[in-house]
Amino acid sequence: MTISSLAFPEQQRIAVVGDLVTDVLALASGPLWTDSDTPARIRLTGGGAGANTAAWLAELGAAVTFVCAVGDDDTGRARTSELRSVDVAALTTAEPTGTVVVLVRPDGGRSMLPDRGANDRLTAEHVTSALAACTPAHVHVSGYTLLGAGSRAAGLAALAWAYERGIECSASLASAAPLVATGAAAVREWLTRTDVVLANHDEALVVTPVSPIRREPRRRRWPRAASPRS
Repeated sequence: MTISSLAFPEQQRIAVVGDLVTDVLALASGPLWTDSDTPARIRLTGGGAGANTAAWLAELGAAVTFVCAVGDDDTGRARTSELRSVDVAALTTAEPTGTVVVLVRPDGGRSMLPDRGANDRLTAEHVTSALAACTPAHVHVSGYTLLGAGSRAAGLAALAWAYERGIECSASLASAAPLVATGAAAVREWLTRTDVVLANHDEALVVTPVSPIRREPRRRRWPRAASPRS
């Protein structure tokens, strides 16, 4: 099966709860010189794990609502306008729209320097209201929303909203470093309310004692807590 052959059922909407940022991509010409200059190619682009997920789902033909937070600034308006095939439910905040500096090594490896900005002002009230309005068949929550201290309540509210209504939900683990900082036990507790967990090898190793991943992504189910849904 090719990506272009994927099809989504009509009238079934996917809601994505996540981050929206401007990516500042810096492709270094070689190893970074400490306290000096390293030539690089630099460009600005729209980004954020949540926004990227929403954009790709829409590209594949899904009906998508993207729930996020932006600043009351030109950057936020530019980023949301770029998501032309996505219904954007953005909470406008006093914080500036988020920015991530992405340092790209010549071998393709990346290191990220995030300034979450408005993303950390996403609220549980905004998320649950947006989900109720779009009535999705599936809810996906970006791991960055769960790992951000300011947005965590909003991410957990999205998982709970879907879980309590019997709506399938998924979450990504986002990045190994913030997973380590948050703690594996807390992350595993959050994931008891998901049906599908998306992670790369390093991320999975943070929250599981033995890697659940071989060479390709696998569906991973977590034990559920007792609830009206079970």
